[in-house]
Amino acid sequence: MKNQDIEQAVFEEFLKVSQLKIENLSPFDQPRLTFQFGERKVGVELTDLFGPERSIDKIRTTLRKKIEKDHAFPGHETWLLLYANHEPVDDKENLSEEMPQIERLVAEFLSIKKEIARVIIFDMASKQIPLEMIRS
Repeated sequence: MKNQDIEQAVFEEFLKVSQLKIENLSPFDQPRLTFQFGERKVGVELTDLFGPERSIDKIRTTLRKKIEKDHAFPGHETWLLLYANHEPVDDKENLSEEMPQIERLVAEFLSIKKEIARVIIFDMASKQIPLEMIRS
């Protein structure tokens, strides 16, 4: 399965779980995934959290890499969707124990990356969204 196909499957499942009502979804073969959410134009960057580390370490590593990158979608609100597609994000008990640290990491990331409006963590295995943080 190509990365584009994986990202399409992840995003479609995320939409089902989140029950977001969107319009004008761009084709997945485009370089940037965009859609209309109410009055807002949104651009989404999808990133796989696959790796052998604990959830907190995967997320920390991913966010550090994202600090260096330009995420702007001109004329769009930008969302970062981190997903665990290959395995559960982590054991639920461990994830709940790590959630305060994860929330702090994401809040710090949002304070640095002003162009990111929302960070979402989506676990494909459990079909859950353990974290969604919106810039206030």
